[in-house]
Amino acid sequence: MILVSYTHFDSRLPDDRWRHHLHRVSVPVQSRIRRYHRWQDRQAGLFGKLLLQEGLREYGYHDVSLDHLSYNPFGRPFLNLPVDFNISHSHGYVICSMTKRGRVGIDIEKIRAIDLSDFQRYVTLKEWNNIQKALSPYERFYEYWTMKESVIKGDGSGLSIPLEHIHVKGNRAELYHTHWFLEEIGIDSDCKCHLATDLENPEIRLRKFQFH
Repeated sequence: MILVSYTHFDSRLPDDRWRHHLHRVSVPVQSRIRRYHRWQDRQAGLFGKLLLQEGLREYGYHDVSLDHLSYNPFGRPFLNLPVDFNISHSHGYVICSMTKRGRVGIDIEKIRAIDLSDFQRYVTLKEWNNIQKALSPYERFYEYWTMKESVIKGDGSGLSIPLEHIHVKGNRAELYHTHWFLEEIGIDSDCKCHLATDLENPEIRLRKFQFH
């Protein structure tokens, strides 16, 4: 089973609610969150940690401190536990995936108008043609983008992997002869979100949290 927890915010928390939620994480984690300059990044960072804590409790880890977070050479966080997790956030959306079996990666992006030509080099020729032909090119682009980003985040090698090296076909992706299964996570019509896992046909439990 893969647990996917998410939340959304479109405004800044009042100071008293911010302090309340901030005190739900340890002092070292609070310090890291406070280093962000923008309130949006601070809030997204805090909510991501709260979603991670909720996921750990769901799997029976009630007393795990996020002070024990470690990072691989590419910056992917992990815990010395038999769980794999991944967090993503974009324009007020924050989402966390977690599993006790296999690996997971997740990416969420708000669909917005951009100069698509700036990103042509990140997709294959076939994918670019599909984007150009789509009724909604932006939606199709973000579909590919979140698929590829979720694979990169699941693999854990970060920006060392060129996006164009990931080949998407249907609900599967191939990266250097490794295979990933892709699941679209329906959060909101104005965003795209994909989960990548090395498990075929996983059970996914989706939970929404609100931090007021």
